[in-house]
Amino acid sequence: KESILEKISIDNGVRLWVSLLTLLSCAVLSATNSISAFSPLLLVFFGYIGGEIILTTLLFKIQHPRKIDFALCSIDIIAISLVVYFTGKADSHLFFLFFIPFLIQAFHRDWVLILFYGFGGFLMYSLIVGFSLTSADEPMLINLGARLFTMFLAVSTSIVAVKMLLRREEVERRRLSRVKILTHVSQSCNSVTSNRELPGLVEDLIGRIAEEKRELEEERKKAALLRAGLEKKEREYREA
Repeated sequence: KESILEKISIDNGVRLWVSLLTLLSCAVLSATNSISAFSPLLLVFFGYIGGEIILTTLLFKIQHPRKIDFALCSIDIIAISLVVYFTGKADSHLFFLFFIPFLIQAFHRDWVLILFYGFGGFLMYSLIVGFSLTSADEPMLINLGARLFTMFLAVSTSIVAVKMLLRREEVERRRLSRVKILTHVSQSCNSVTSNRELPGLVEDLIGRIAEEKRELEEERKKAALLRAGLEKKEREYREA
């Protein structure tokens, strides 16, 4: 629970900066007459900040921070979709905002939310394209198809990167476990002053190895659960 709270705290800081920079970008687009209206974007901004504040307040009152995490991410998808819609719809200059959550969740190694953002963003942008197209020629369809493919590619790349990082961390944990055992063995051997202490030393070493083995087994089980969940989410994503 504590790690999720820390994660949400980091994400909220990023959300604040990104939302402020996005509002500034929208102001520039409005000043250069690149968008028709700025007031809807102000409503989106204040509604987004208000929603984040309410959910963050609830975070400290309920016992399910992961659900709040998903709710915050849902608001992200809705806010990004509204910004894209009000800044040009299918031709919006701020389409890249859909990719920012992938980077943040890849940093957290959270492939579940990467898939969540990917599916949600893909669905919302597809709806935006569907509602905004009045007539479509071949170059426009190719451009929109390329954008959707880029989004799919970003999701896939983020998931592969997370898999590689998790695998690397598992190898590093094993290496550190071996180093700790060897260090403990060396220190224990150096502390032995008579043969009478050898049985106790051997028993201590066996216990230490068994403890490290249990920790590694727990890590393997967690990794197996993560892989199983990822494969399930990937199947759901493909079917959708």
